[in-house]
Amino acid sequence: MAVNLRLITLPGACALTASLVLGGCASPDPEARFDEYLETLDSGTTDTGVTDTGGTDTGVDPDTGGTDTGGDAGACIERRANAEGVWFMAISASIDRENPLYLEVTVTQDGDTLDFSFQPLSTDIATDPETFEQTPRENPRQPVGDPVVVTGVTYEADGSFELLAENLVVSLEANPITPSQITGDVELYGSFLNDDTSCGRVGGTVQGTTTVPLSNPQGEPASDFAMFRLTDEIAATDFDPVLYTCGQVGEVEPPCDPAGGGGGGGEECIERRGTAGGVWFMAISASIDRENPLYVEVTIDQDGDTLDFSFQPLSTDIATDPETFEQTPRENPRQAVGDPVVVTGVTFEADGTFEVTATDLVVSRDANPITPSQITGNVEFYGTILNDDVSCGRVGGTVQGTTTVPLSNSQGEPASDYAMFRIPDGGSATDFDPVQYTCGMVGNVDPACDPVE
Repeated sequence: MAVNLRLITLPGACALTASLVLGGCASPDPEARFDEYLETLDSGTTDTGVTDTGGTDTGVDPDTGGTDTGGDAGACIERRANAEGVWFMAISASIDRENPLYLEVTVTQDGDTLDFSFQPLSTDIATDPETFEQTPRENPRQPVGDPVVVTGVTYEADGSFELLAENLVVSLEANPITPSQITGDVELYGSFLNDDTSCGRVGGTVQGTTTVPLSNPQGEPASDFAMFRLTDEIAATDFDPVLYTCGQVGEVEPPCDPAGGGGGGGEECIERRGTAGGVWFMAISASIDRENPLYVEVTIDQDGDTLDFSFQPLSTDIATDPETFEQTPRENPRQAVGDPVVVTGVTFEADGTFEVTATDLVVSRDANPITPSQITGNVEFYGTILNDDVSCGRVGGTVQGTTTVPLSNSQGEPASDYAMFRIPDGGSATDFDPVQYTCGMVGNVDPACDPVE
């Protein structure tokens, strides 16, 4: 089984807390923590889950590798999408996030086995190796050099894969950072989110004028990739801007007008509007306290391109005494508490995206994972249904309790996150452990049971 790069809820005090308006280690002085957060907002440095290595925290447990096949659901959700075809890949190295390496990736699928061919592509900008003068290429993103082929890669039932591309040679025309040839051994830890989108983490090292690690000092992958299907109508040059992390793929749009207006590289768009109707388990991670999310059961009714939402807060896993802050595990966690908020008539775009505001959402103290008090708020969701079973996106707005806490940053942009997973027949919200709560995690989610069984 491939190692899954996802957050593991570790035992200990911080893992058994419920301390904020939307999630964190309990503190007997919550207002001090709010003040610290508000100071962070004013400084414009709201935490986005990025580590000091420059990469999104994978949450990988170095001892277990993050693999978990537990859960009580009777059947697994099959997440093995159609990987066969030609893909446009962008690899973002932790040393230089915003100048990704481009590759054309050809995947051949035979059941649960994948063969990959990695062909480097020329950059958008040509850099003179002597003067470092930069000029736009007349014909960018074209194959340069020879491909590297990797065969016999296991394709897990949860949609994940793991491979090592050895001796990958990238010529100076394809090197987005320095105008020189580089070679390296590149490790990919990825998932096919649906038939048209893949993303994951990147590790290994590359060598040019110097050795550049793609992993962090602990040997864990610290770089990122995103990958999108190419068709007869859609070429590598149609992707602008280029997306290169799991945290961005929820924002991807087809390279043309979903209404049929054309543009991009072809007349037809990739239809990304999956099946949204059903009951979902949602985890909302507030930027003030990332690791203790608010749980919500979301019921969606879908009528074509229109969605109706019902947001029902759920009780936390840990009960916190409002006076002593003593914490004890709940005997019956993740149960409906309080009344739901219903929002109707939400537009479901052809690219799978939606925007919805849950006005006057009331979260009782039994559902508040941060402080043992009731909170209310207007919560904005900017999300994408990635496939029929997974959704993720950004969260904005404000919540009010003992003080007002913004879910957006000081510029009014969403600064918090959510992830949402379909609850299958016979399953429940308690089957999801550990809980995923960002787009950067959902590519690594396991079904709530062992796919082999």
